[in-house]
Order: sequence, then C-alpha cells, then structure tokens
Amino acid sequence: MVIFLLLFNIFLFGCVAQCPPSCDDNNPCTKDYCSEETSFQCVHENIPNCCGNGICESENNETFLTCSSDCPNCDDNNPCTEDTFNYETQKCENVKTVFLTPIFEDDMESDMEKWNNVYNSTAWEILTIDGEGVLVGNFTSGKDVLPPYLYARGINAFKGNYSFSGKFKIVDGVAILLLRTTDPWNGYSVWIFENGVALIKAKGEGAPQLLKMSSTPISKNTWFSFKAVTIGNKILMFIENNKVIEYEDTNDTITNGNFGLSVMDTAFDKVYNSGTVYFDDVAISEVNETNYLC
Repeated sequence: MVIFLLLFNIFLFGCVAQCPPSCDDNNPCTKDYCSEETSFQCVHENIPNCCGNGICESENNETFLTCSSDCPNCDDNNPCTEDTFNYETQKCENVKTVFLTPIFEDDMESDMEKWNNVYNSTAWEILTIDGEGVLVGNFTSGKDVLPPYLYARGINAFKGNYSFSGKFKIVDGVAILLLRTTDPWNGYSVWIFENGVALIKAKGEGAPQLLKMSSTPISKNTWFSFKAVTIGNKILMFIENNKVIEYEDTNDTITNGNFGLSVMDTAFDKVYNSGTVYFDDVAISEVNETNYLC
C-alpha cells in the first residue's frame, strides 16, 4: 500500500525532491552540505581561518608567504615605504617612511636670489600666476646670444649622487634640466618637449651627443612633476613618478657640475614660436643607491 501511494504521488506531483549525490566542490575551505532546510540545494559555507577561503585572516597569521592564495604581495619594491596588509580593509598599505632632506629648495615665492643667472639672460622672471609664485623662462632665438642658464646657488661644481626634482609646465618650446653642467659645452641635460624626453651629453667643443630618447606623453599647458637622478655613472629621469629614461654612461663620464634650468625654442628639427616654460617647487637632495626613489 505504501509503495502504491508513493508511486501515485510521483505520478501526480512529479519526482520527489532530493539532494544531489554529492555537494563536494573540491575546496578544503568550504563545508559542503545539502538538506531539506536548504531546499535540497548544495551549500558551500566558508570555513573560518582556512587558507584558500579567499580571505586573508589575521587569526591565522596569514601573509603572502604563508597563504599566497588569500593574501596579496604588498611589496611595492620601493625602499622608501613600509608595506603592510590591512586585515580589516583587505588591502595593502604602502606608507612612505623615508624622506629626502633637500640641500636646495625654492618654491619661487620671492625673487631669484637662489639662482645664478649665468649669462645675465633676460629670459627669466618670477611671476604670480593663479596666486602662486612661478619661475618663467621665455626665450626666443636671437634675443639672447648665449643660452638662458640658471644654476642653483650654493652647490656649484659638486660631486656625488643627487636627486633634482620639481614641476614644470610647457607653454611652448622645450624645458631643459641641467645636470652636472659647467658651461653650454660640458654637461648632461634633459630636454623635455611635447611627447618626448631626451638625454643629451655635451663634452668639449664637439656636437652634443643624444644618449637616449623616449616617447613620453607630455602635453602643453599642463603641470608635470619631474625628478632627475644622477647616481655614479647612471642617470635616471622620472615624469609623474614614471621612469622614462635610464642610462649608464660608461664612456668618459661627467662626474661633477652644476644643476639648473634652461629653456629653448628648438628641439632637434622642430622649431617653436618661443621657448616658454614655467617651473616651480624645485629641490635638490643627496641620495644613495637605496633611497633615490624617495
């Protein structure tokens, strides 16, 4: 009689609801079960404190080294930051703990007393723009016989490893950073122009040598941060904290000279209407092999 009723119910209402033969999802960090309470559907419940459950957990002292499937690698390869993992937010935190101490800095809020206008060029002036002091270089070929070179005062002709940083805005022409420069015929310079950055070396009366060039998205009338680093025979250039040039000069390396600024109205085969560039918040700091990224 029971079998008859069962068969009758199946015929009348369809198949009897039941769990599948197995709910195992092959994940050791889930508890897999099925019952009438789950409407005969498989449930995969995360097991706390289990490597593999997709959560980096402090209770288990999990880290990238002990549980890479759950915990990210928070090392940003920056020696100037302390890298930790926040278990509450489940995100990496990279806090800068090493800061460079400038031996020269100028926010351009007063006059040009911190700069040596080498050839007394009329191309330079401090202007107030949008409420802030800005160093403006405005050069047109034929107006000045010699290039408008500004050297940072007080640290001329020094040797060592240095970071030269600040920000610039190109209205037209070329922004130039002078590195280990003694005169227009001796030293390194970084030329920054629309959509490009070039590292140039001048040594004696011969033609300057292009050491390296990179295609970099530089647009006019936009502020960009820069950092040039001279460390041993290596020169690195960063725009907006992105490395755009790295070059090791193994042939007659220039080891000392001034750091400074210049502008130009020509770059290679390109002639601009003028060389008009704004500079601000310039700083020079001593660095070493580990902290130059700071």
